[in-house]
Amino acid sequence: MSDMLVAFSLLADIDVSYKTVERLYSDEQVLLVMLNIHALILKKKGVERPNCTGDGTGYSLTIKKHYATEA
Repeated sequence: MSDMLVAFSLLADIDVSYKTVERLYSDEQVLLVMLNIHALILKKKGVERPNCTGDGTGYSLTIKKHYATEA
């Protein structure tokens, strides 16, 4: 996925940094688009009851729980 960002940056002649991506994640409309894309992908793949997490670890965490304490 990071390769796609580099390709986009080169083709569009737009400098995309980590900070740019970080700002996008704090935009509510971007989060809504990502949620909808995720839902569409799951629907297309026929996944009705996913048993996973967004980061791929399988651990369902909240801000109160830290990765190190769950491992």
